Amino acid sequence: MESVVVDASVAPSWVLPGEDDQRVIELRNRAVHQPGTTLLVPPIFWCEVANALWVAVHRWRIPSDVAEEALGVLPR
Repeated sequence: MESVVVDASVAPSWVLPGEDDQRVIELRNRAVHQPGTTLLVPPIFWCEVANALWVAVHRWRIPSDVAEEALGVLPR
């Protein structure tokens, strides 16, 4: 059993173009494919992720529907 604390700087790299980092991609894959891996997040995590996605929409990096989809997919 492995638990990893993830801060909000990690999640946008899973969904924003050009933000991919091999280490965080490997962490995501491990959490998805290895049943004993748990990602823990601090209470403010979702507010910070939502803000990062809002900024990406505001700066025309992603369309708003992509941000909404990301907020639906990330918890899983």
